[in-house]
Amino acid sequence: MTSEKTKQMLADLPHLPGVYKYFNKAGELIYVGKAKDLRKRVASYFTRDYDSRKTQNLVESINRLEFTIVNTERDALLLENSLIKHFQPRYNINLKDDKSYPFVVIKNEPFPRVFLARNWIKDGSEYFGPFTNVGKIKEMLELIRSLVPLRKNHTELFIRITENGKLKVSPEYYMKDGEQEEKILTMAEYNIGLQQVRNIFNGKFASVTRLLRKQLRENIEEMEFEKAERLQQKLEFIKEYRASSEIIDTKMGDLDVFTLRIEETQAFVNFLQVRKSAILQTNTFTFKPKLNTSKEEILVSAILYLQKRVKSLGKELIVPFVIEHPNLKSRITIPKRGIKRKLLKLSLKNLNYFCDNSKHYSVTEIMTKD
Repeated sequence: MTSEKTKQMLADLPHLPGVYKYFNKAGELIYVGKAKDLRKRVASYFTRDYDSRKTQNLVESINRLEFTIVNTERDALLLENSLIKHFQPRYNINLKDDKSYPFVVIKNEPFPRVFLARNWIKDGSEYFGPFTNVGKIKEMLELIRSLVPLRKNHTELFIRITENGKLKVSPEYYMKDGEQEEKILTMAEYNIGLQQVRNIFNGKFASVTRLLRKQLRENIEEMEFEKAERLQQKLEFIKEYRASSEIIDTKMGDLDVFTLRIEETQAFVNFLQVRKSAILQTNTFTFKPKLNTSKEEILVSAILYLQKRVKSLGKELIVPFVIEHPNLKSRITIPKRGIKRKLLKLSLKNLNYFCDNSKHYSVTEIMTKD
């Protein structure tokens, strides 16, 4: 890569957290990296000498760069891991260990165990994650277990399956909260606890928060202030966890995310391709639509063009407003909350950065609907 091309590549990079991808002249993805500050991290490759010959070969092979802006350094870490596992770039395999982040598992069995695991086994079990902050996830599981009984292994001391197919929970399980009575649960009752796990790790915190607040009010009315204080701490933990929840969810399926920005005679469309929990592509394209076309027509035309160009057809299209897409195989979603809304905002963040900072783009003329 020439020094002039390097300067231009670095000039377009933001001082923001994100993931960068290096490609060689053949268009092959050769390396994926994460950064707290994209510009500083990428610049370091071209402003220092390396003792490792492998690293030097990597730098000499770089011909093109793509990057994705994310919200936090932790999001960058998780996205980097997903991309490495999906693409297995040659220099990632040579230069770094393959980190494996844990999932929360609801095991496919009677009275399912709930635990952390690093390997995904196709046995009908439910998986949530992966998660980069193991400590936070363990704390969240313990919080849920303090509200409802959940098995975590085959050798539980205070919770076991009885001979007649029910669950026996001894008072010692609730020792911290002072419960005195033995509990016998049916599978239906146990499923209530499992649903709390699903809600939390699908980003749905309302039911757990309602349960905690109800117990908090009862404790205050009964003047059990120590219990009330512990519940208040749990509510604060959920609030903190919710604020920092990660953007990737393995249950999202195949998504294509699009956002649009129109300026005078040009339109800009950002495209995020999400497959199996990883944002595989992040690109912003510049179009020159025909005159007197609506934003809906522009976006539909851009989507059709991009789907053909990048050979991508997600089962679900995430867009910022209602459109009439001619391909009925794809479901159209305008999310108002949750993980898909976060992805839409992330796409818009990348789009706005491109429009406001990149001065080097080409314009593609697209046809719009008649």
